[in-house]
Amino acid sequence: INLPAVAAANAGDEIEVIDSGGNSSAQPVTINRAGSDLIRGSTSYVINTDYGTVRLRSDGTSKWHVIAQVTT
Repeated sequence: INLPAVAAANAGDEIEVIDSGGNSSAQPVTINRAGSDLIRGSTSYVINTDYGTVRLRSDGTSKWHVIAQVTT
């Protein structure tokens, strides 16, 4: 999954990614940044728990912050 550029989002905008198929322990869901943006200080974020969820919040400049993650 490729995220939009953080600068294209308003500060505080959120994106939620859900493994709705419940298969990410076998086939992890990789969330990739746009350009030089960062996701929790990294270039990507991986959901590897079945039915896992992550909510990301834009700082409006260059970072996606992980504000919630749910594992079952």
